[in-house]
Amino acid sequence: MNKQHIPFRDTGRFSSLICDYLSENDSLKPFYGLFPTLNNFKTQITDKTESYSATHRNVLVQTLREQYETITPSSLVLENLDLLAQKNTFTITTGHQLSLMTGPLYFIYKIISTINLCEQLKVKYPASNFVPVYWMASEDHDFEEISSFRFQDKRINWHRDSAGAVGEISLDDLQEVLDVFEQYLGTSVNSNTIRKWITESYRASHNLSEATFRLVNELFGDKGLIILEPNKPALKKLFIPILKEELTSQHSFKNVIQSSRKYTKNV
Repeated sequence: MNKQHIPFRDTGRFSSLICDYLSENDSLKPFYGLFPTLNNFKTQITDKTESYSATHRNVLVQTLREQYETITPSSLVLENLDLLAQKNTFTITTGHQLSLMTGPLYFIYKIISTINLCEQLKVKYPASNFVPVYWMASEDHDFEEISSFRFQDKRINWHRDSAGAVGEISLDDLQEVLDVFEQYLGTSVNSNTIRKWITESYRASHNLSEATFRLVNELFGDKGLIILEPNKPALKKLFIPILKEELTSQHSFKNVIQSSRKYTKNV
C-alpha cells in the first residue's frame, strides 16, 4: 500500500498555534510541560508516582467499580480496574462530549489513539501498567453540539428543548429518532450489529450518560477501555479544594492571563 503524508500545516485545517506545537517550535515550549514523546513519559511516570495521592486512587477505583456494576464488563476491563489500584499503574486519558452515535469520527480516533499509546508505553516501560480511559463530558451543557450525526448523505437530528447537563437528558423522545435512523441501515451484517449496539445502549438506558457509557463499552470494552462518568459525588468531593482556591484567589484566571500576555509577546 502506498502512503502519502501531508503536514498538518498544509491542510489548512489547523491554527498556527497547533501547528507550532506539533512541530515543537521553541517559542511554545515555556507554555507546556513535556511534549508527549515516548521518551518523555519516563519523567512523567516519575512525577506521577511521587505526586498522585493514594487516597485519590482508592476513591477513583471504588467509584469506577460501582459504575461498572450496571453492566457486564469484559475480562480486560476487569483486569484494568484491578491494575488501577496499583501504584505502578498510570492512565492515558482522552475525553469528549456525549455525541449522539459518537458523532464526528475523531471521537473514535481519539479513543483508538489512547488505546494504542497504552500498548506502546507498556512495551517501552514494562515495569509500569497503562490503562486507557475515556472521560465522558456528561456535565457539558451544549446539547446542540451533540444532538445530530451524519449517516451517508443524511443528517439525523434529535430535536428537543434542553438545558443543564447533557448526561442527565432523558431518552424518551430519542426513540423515534432511532427508529428513523434504523430504516436507513439496510440488512447487512454490519447494519444488524449497529442495531444491536443501539438496542443495548440508547434503548436500554434512562439518560444520555448511561447510553454513551454502554455504547462506548460495546465498541471498546474488549480493548480494556475504562469509561469514566465524572458526575459522581465521591469524585466531586476531591475537587472541593481546587474549587475553593479558584473562588478565593482566581488562580487559573491569573495564570492564563499571564501566559496569554507572554505568548502574545513571543509571536
